[in-house]
Amino acid sequence: MIKTLQRRFISVAMAAMSIVILIIALIINISVYVSSNTQLNKMADYLLDNGGSFPERFYLQAPNDLGFDVSIESKYETRFFSALADEDGNILDLDLDNVAEITDSEAQSYIQSALKKGSKHGYISHYKFAVKQDGDDTLLVFINASQILRTISDLRSVTVLIAAVGLLILLLLIIALSNKATQPYIDNIERQRQFVMDAGHEIKTPLAVISADVEVIEMANGESDWTKSIKGQIIRLDGLIKQLLSLSKLESISNKDESTVKIDFSSLTVQLCSDFKGLASSKHSTIEMDVDEGITILGQHDKIEQLISLLVENATKYAKGNGIINVSLKANKKHATFKITNQCEGISNSNLANLFERFYRGDKSHNNSIEGYGIGLSVAQAIAASHKGKILASLNDDETEITFTVILPVI
Repeated sequence: MIKTLQRRFISVAMAAMSIVILIIALIINISVYVSSNTQLNKMADYLLDNGGSFPERFYLQAPNDLGFDVSIESKYETRFFSALADEDGNILDLDLDNVAEITDSEAQSYIQSALKKGSKHGYISHYKFAVKQDGDDTLLVFINASQILRTISDLRSVTVLIAAVGLLILLLLIIALSNKATQPYIDNIERQRQFVMDAGHEIKTPLAVISADVEVIEMANGESDWTKSIKGQIIRLDGLIKQLLSLSKLESISNKDESTVKIDFSSLTVQLCSDFKGLASSKHSTIEMDVDEGITILGQHDKIEQLISLLVENATKYAKGNGIINVSLKANKKHATFKITNQCEGISNSNLANLFERFYRGDKSHNNSIEGYGIGLSVAQAIAASHKGKILASLNDDETEITFTVILPVI
């Protein structure tokens, strides 16, 4: 229990921190990309407005909103080429004076690609291009953005590295602090369970006294409907207390429990299902089994027996008349899967998760026609969890059959 609680705390805390760090990293990278892209767009538009080149006194005439500090060197730091094409895509003029790595044929290829894109701005390889109509002709400018793109790429790599290291450090801190963070909650749960166990033991004494008093009354005055009712309620309350104590013990944080043994899960399943065939027959139902042989698990024999008995008894109680209860047990290399299916009513997918809550008994069974305490499935869930397994409930498409699936590790 305590390990599960700590794992959930660590998972939730790490998920929250991961989302925060991811959002921060995205904001930083998107902001830098948008800012750099805007700067390139403004520079390209400025060149287009000046015929595809820098004016002679650029550093004195440049506007203040280009996105960087303009100096006398800015003209020489920007590597670009420009071209003029007619409406048929023929290149009328090509200026490669401000770039060294591009040949005529490469420039023509870039120009044709930019014209085909049909957009005002874009990227071709590591060049940022801008297009502007000049009468019937088209003026194009291509700015070498390799340094900016490399900076963006480096920033992305750095943020990923920092995020990974930060998350690792946070994980170690959260693991180290998880005991302190969850301890008040754990103490509260333990106090509640201890109260249930103490109260259950205390209630046993007055129940024994009431039972003895009823027997004395019957000896003196004979059995009556009143004494029968009292005895029936005593039995019912005693059973409820036993189940509550069993559940509290199973879920106890400090519970180390008895030693585990090898259990022939297959034989135990067949034996218990056979024992319940009489009860199922009295309910006008039948139990059909599909159990593979030789499935062995490690656990507490009485608890596994209780787990199977609870599920089979639950199926026989709530199965509709003349129904079939299907029980199957299969296994792979890692897990054994026990399934039990019966017809049902009054259960929908919306309240399926509530079945494992204590004292929950669906709308159709909130009456005295079916005996029970509403904690059997809670006990089954606790047993499965204590054996490093899990139990699931599912309905068929028309919500007329319910299947309980128990998955336990095999040996």
